[in-house]
Amino acid sequence: SWIWKVYSIDSEELMKDIGLDATCFLRLMNMGFRLSMVGAINSIVLLPLYGTAAKASDYDRCGDEVENVAIQFLENGAPQFAATIVATYIFFGYTMYTMLKEFKWFLRVRGKWLRRFKPRNYTILVRNIPEKLRNDKLLKLYYEKLYGKNCVLA
Repeated sequence: SWIWKVYSIDSEELMKDIGLDATCFLRLMNMGFRLSMVGAINSIVLLPLYGTAAKASDYDRCGDEVENVAIQFLENGAPQFAATIVATYIFFGYTMYTMLKEFKWFLRVRGKWLRRFKPRNYTILVRNIPEKLRNDKLLKLYYEKLYGKNCVLA
């Protein structure tokens, strides 16, 4: 199917076609997918542990068996709490690792993106221009006088 082909495209190649902002958005979505997969794997491990554990003495059965498989029904000090702590460290450790990797990628790529000589990387919006400078030629001369001729493209 096409969705796996989208995941196989290199970010650098994708950025050439859709730009930096859209590439960052797709990488953020990909990161969210990976984090949800780690959470799903944690759930696959933890739910059977909760379901097979001894229930607390004040355990009041709900009508649905699925609702009864939860951490809230474990006895105080049950060994299954250790699995919850390990799963929490795995999830947050992976989250921090993934975020660090994405930040490093962004800093590297953002620098490369801004070093490219494209007018959109160096364009500014000028507002409240005085009446006497509301002419393309005069405005260009004014900015050339301020910043030099090699800095102004118009």
